[in-house]
Amino acid sequence: MEVNNNCFNKIAISFVLIFTLFFSLTYWPTYNDGPRGIHQWAQADRLAVCLRYIDGKSLNDPATLSFKTPDGNVGVEFSGYQYLLAQIVRAGYPEQWLPLLFKCLTFFIFYTSIFVLTFEILKFENIGYRICILIGLMSSPLLVYYGYNFLPDILALSLMLWCFYLYHKNLEQHIYWIIIIAGLAMFIKTSSGIYLMSFYGVFFLKNILKINWKFLMVTSLFLAIILSIAYYDYYWVNQRNMELYSVVFLSSPIPVTSWDQLLTIFDVAKRFRYDYFNGSQQVVIITLCFLGLSQIKKWNFRNQDFLLSGLDTLGIFCIILLFGIQYMNHDYYFIGNFMPILLFLSLRSIAYFTPYIQPRTGLFLAILFATISFSQGNSRYFQRMAEVVTINGNPEPYPFRWLEHSKDKITPFVNSNELIYVVYVPEPNHALVYLRRNGATFNEEEMSREQSPFNYYLEIQKTKYVICKKDKIQQFRQDQPQFFESAHILFDDKEFILFSL
Repeated sequence: MEVNNNCFNKIAISFVLIFTLFFSLTYWPTYNDGPRGIHQWAQADRLAVCLRYIDGKSLNDPATLSFKTPDGNVGVEFSGYQYLLAQIVRAGYPEQWLPLLFKCLTFFIFYTSIFVLTFEILKFENIGYRICILIGLMSSPLLVYYGYNFLPDILALSLMLWCFYLYHKNLEQHIYWIIIIAGLAMFIKTSSGIYLMSFYGVFFLKNILKINWKFLMVTSLFLAIILSIAYYDYYWVNQRNMELYSVVFLSSPIPVTSWDQLLTIFDVAKRFRYDYFNGSQQVVIITLCFLGLSQIKKWNFRNQDFLLSGLDTLGIFCIILLFGIQYMNHDYYFIGNFMPILLFLSLRSIAYFTPYIQPRTGLFLAILFATISFSQGNSRYFQRMAEVVTINGNPEPYPFRWLEHSKDKITPFVNSNELIYVVYVPEPNHALVYLRRNGATFNEEEMSREQSPFNYYLEIQKTKYVICKKDKIQQFRQDQPQFFESAHILFDDKEFILFSL
């Protein structure tokens, strides 16, 4: 018992130390920042759903701040996490600290799952070695960035890592919990459903010749979850968006239709190749692959790990065929599809080959891996949080600083229940989240049309307030000269101008 208590204390201290390391050295400078950096568009959309729940929307009636649909209603994958956070705010938590709560809790959930999985698979190694391996694996630029973020993909990954933990312990013993947790992950991120099907597929193939009561119960549970998700995705997401003409969330698959298109997907997606895994991680993964191939004579192709890996690979390929067009432009698709199996197999491979390495040499290599990997992941995080993000050598603009403190600036002039429009911005909710106002945004193409939707919505919604970035004022005057005939300025600074009609 004394040994067990001592081991538990070491694990608890390790848990706190690693969490403190990432939070203090990586996330502290941006701990309560709103959506910013690459894919700030999608981040703002998810945060907007949470803000509307704070305003009183029900769980089965999600909406964003963009009122281009009636009351801003949208169809979106299960947003129970945002709803839970909203209830915490409604219970008294300060809304101005919502970004901290949202992102920190997301990171804590992810961190806990990968910590438990790593320490379980490497349970025969010393505590320092396990700590270093965990830090090294967590430092993927993709995981570091989206781990402290507003997108739901990391939540789906976290649930899948718990499934792999239970799978590693005993698939047969924990199959019910695996199916339930994987089903919840699929509710949150539909594309992660390949793992629900893979886990059940392994169980099915292992038990098909000995059908019993447990087999029938597991199969019934699996089918019930699949049918529930199919119903929810069709009627509460796809059909809802079609009826509302909502395009905030891309809920419909855009399948691959030709071989050239498939090659294009991989060609475009590879621009993120240094973000999926950093340089040191790539070296480790490639080394593990070569070591694995050197043991090919010992491979047992009937092993359930091979079976699960094969089913997952097939599932990932199917996802690429169905969602490849979205995947190639959205690096976070990689998180719920590729990351679970890659992290699990990496850990299993490390656990397999570690006993062949002299302990001190292994610890030295692990420390080196953790140090370099953390440095690379940390550096990339701050690069991805900038206004100009370099992806494979190409700069991509993600302006957000012009919106900082914008809510405080407009509060003396615009009541909280008033609609507000923001012009010459591409994102549906990004500016509105910072302003904390319902309204609508209009991009450059919409503003330049002869029959601009800007004028259409102004007429039907009787909106009185419009914001334009300072560097877009001349273009605004050229595109919509009639607007300035009746508008007057309420607020003007170096970032934007607030107009009133």
